[in-house]
Amino acid sequence: MYSEGGLYSDYSTKEIPTDAIECEKMKTVVFSTVTDSNWIGYLLPKYSSFQKLLRVVAWCLRFVNNLRSLSHVQTRFLYAAELNQAHSIIIVHVQREVFFEKIQTLERKGQVSSQSKLVMLHPFLDDERILRVGGRLRNVNVPKSTKHPIVLPKSHYITELVVRHYHHKYLHGGSELILSALRMQYWIISARTVVRKVIRKCVACFRHKNVFSQQLMGDLPVSRVNPGRAFSKSGVDFAGPFQVKPRRGRGSIITAAVILDPQNLNNRKKFLKRKLKEGFGFPRERNQVKVFACNSLSSKTGETF
Repeated sequence: MYSEGGLYSDYSTKEIPTDAIECEKMKTVVFSTVTDSNWIGYLLPKYSSFQKLLRVVAWCLRFVNNLRSLSHVQTRFLYAAELNQAHSIIIVHVQREVFFEKIQTLERKGQVSSQSKLVMLHPFLDDERILRVGGRLRNVNVPKSTKHPIVLPKSHYITELVVRHYHHKYLHGGSELILSALRMQYWIISARTVVRKVIRKCVACFRHKNVFSQQLMGDLPVSRVNPGRAFSKSGVDFAGPFQVKPRRGRGSIITAAVILDPQNLNNRKKFLKRKLKEGFGFPRERNQVKVFACNSLSSKTGETF
């Protein structure tokens, strides 16, 4: 309003009612976001490959590091140090989840409880707070992971991923090969059971583990299953010798003989009839011959006879 001769000069500002002024009404909206710090546990069941899980965790760690230091942003491929850091974070998360009470006891007393299953391993925590197997190999000139393998639980998804990774890495090898490769870096509780379980679930191994069909053999002939006197049921073989396995002690006695009788190989029927009629003669004592008559005489029907 103008004070001197202007528009609405007859009214003062004090006389303007406050209701005539339009005020913008402001609304206050409060957002609350709950973040779960257990992001490793959120990522674990989403991947079926241990290598892919390592790379995803490594990329997440790089993203956090890039936000903290905008002056040194890394956009190239992942480095070995980043993958090792991701591996350590995953292992620490799994061990804290499964062996939480044992790790607390180890940090407080310097050793696990005598009633724990890990007491025979003499575990300790390294500089990265990873639970490792102890022992007497501190002075051995081998890598640290070989001297003191990482302890992994038996029933955990990350353990299955590790075993599956080694199974594929060593071209679907057997349980002994996978165990020897795993123990160069990890110590899995009841490792043999876990490895066999993973191999049993492998589709490729199941397809290549075919069982050969076994043909059911026919019934044994009558002369083979019924008892009789010696040489009452005999056999003749011109193609090769009989393989006889002698028995000692109690049991049935197998009696066999080798006959050297030159014959015409094309006249097999005459030979069999003659032997059935005459019988087989064997030297019993000096200048004496014992003759055994045959009730049944069989021979091979090969082409060479």
